[in-house]
Parts: sequence; structure tokens; C-alpha cells
Amino acid sequence: MEEAKGRGSAARLQLTMMKGFGSDFVGLMQKGFLIEGKVGCSIEAFLARQLGLSQPYIESRITTIFLDGKPVDDIRSATIKDGSTVALSGAMPGLVGATLRRAGYYASLRSQISHHAEENPSAITEGMFVLKLFNVLAGEVGEKIFREGVWIRKDDMKDFIRNRPADFWERCAEARLNGNEVELGELRLMEWPESVRLVHLSIRKNSRS
Repeated sequence: MEEAKGRGSAARLQLTMMKGFGSDFVGLMQKGFLIEGKVGCSIEAFLARQLGLSQPYIESRITTIFLDGKPVDDIRSATIKDGSTVALSGAMPGLVGATLRRAGYYASLRSQISHHAEENPSAITEGMFVLKLFNVLAGEVGEKIFREGVWIRKDDMKDFIRNRPADFWERCAEARLNGNEVELGELRLMEWPESVRLVHLSIRKNSRS
């Protein structure tokens, strides 16, 4: 995908946060971040093999899935491509939530807009795609993913850092940019080089928290 072409000049940012940091990054999780891994595989394979989620968790907690803007019912046949956008959500309230729930009672009401399996799926290869996480999944799944590291578009990363409230920085124990420690005040005001297109963001828990 287009964003991947600039990874040679990507920056790497590691933040050390107090425990329970998931809520601090909900905005980034909902806006979407880039995952690097296998594409051409099913959504089920991504959830189970790449994210390491158990089958009971997938079935009970991830109730709504969108692939490239279309609700998914069959996670075994829905294939993630390079450049796809995958959105995952827990249970949502009301009729809208019930209608969007995968393989739910009201799924037939949206048959015209639901995702359908392709006749000739792509081969499994390495690639990148956008992942979005909503409601309970931000804390339950997002923290794990952000500890391992995700790719954020530079402009999204810059806006995120500059708009953090004071209490966020009180919970941030350390920041390291490209392996070197950087002052938090300097990080908030820094101008990112034009050559940087993506930032690899990883979050570490403060061992003393």
C-alpha cells in the first residue's frame, strides 16, 4: 500500500506509560492505525494467529466486524488485502447494534451491503492494512497490540501528541525517539522531518507502576 513505501525513513517512538493506558489511545484506535503482517488471509486467521485471540473470545466479544466498509458475517471467508481497512467492535446497543452484529438475527436486513467472499482470493503474503478498534476492544485488545507496536501516519501522530492533556504527560514516564531518550516537552513541540511518513509507536508499561 502507498504508506508502506516510506517506511525506510520512518521514525520509531516508544512511550513508557503507567498501567492501564488503553483509554489514553482510544482516539488513535478508533481513527485507525496500520498493522504489518500477513495479508491474503481470512479475518479469522488474523484474529487467531496474528493477534493470538482465542476462539471463545472471538465468538463472544468481537460481535461486529467491518471489512472495507462492509459488515462481515463469515470471518472464515472474508479476506484481508494489502491496504484493506478492518474495524472491530464489541456489542453495540439498540437495533443498529443488533442489525450490524455478525450472523445475527437481523443480518438478513443488510444482505445488500454485507461483505461477500471473493471467487479468487489473493495469495497470502506480507503487507499492511488499517485496523480500527471500538468500545471494549480498545482496552481488551488494543493495549496488547500497542505494546507490540503499530504504525501511525505522521500527521496523525503529530496531532495526537500535541493535543494530549496535562494528565497524560503526568502518566508518561519516558519517551524514546529512534532509541534515544527525548524530553517530553520537546516531543510535544517538535517538527517531524518531511521525509518521515510513518511513525512506529510502541507503548511500554512502567515497571514501577
